Amino acid sequence: MKQDLKIQTFFDKFGSEFLGYLDSAGKVDSNDVRYREYLNETAAIYEKYSKVRNVLDLKEPQCLTAEECEKLLTVIDDREAMESMERENIYFQGCADSIAYLRKLKMLKDQPD
Repeated sequence: MKQDLKIQTFFDKFGSEFLGYLDSAGKVDSNDVRYREYLNETAAIYEKYSKVRNVLDLKEPQCLTAEECEKLLTVIDDREAMESMERENIYFQGCADSIAYLRKLKMLKDQPD
């Protein structure tokens, strides 16, 4: 008689916790000048060009002028830049966590000051 294999992936078991970790690790300091500039630029575009917001946030089809298309591309660029900053934070948090785990396992010696 064959037994059914019950394979549980990492994400099956820890998916929500891992996504929570990524969310917290990816947070960019709200005082970061570049991040604030991207947020402010996007907010200003959304305020002046509501159709741009409708395309991106509400996923509504819109007829855009050439100027609105240009602003749409600016918002997309800003979003990509902010996501890149968030991924960078996740990367460095992962590096810091790896060092902490190695130290905890006594596989990495502390360096003298």
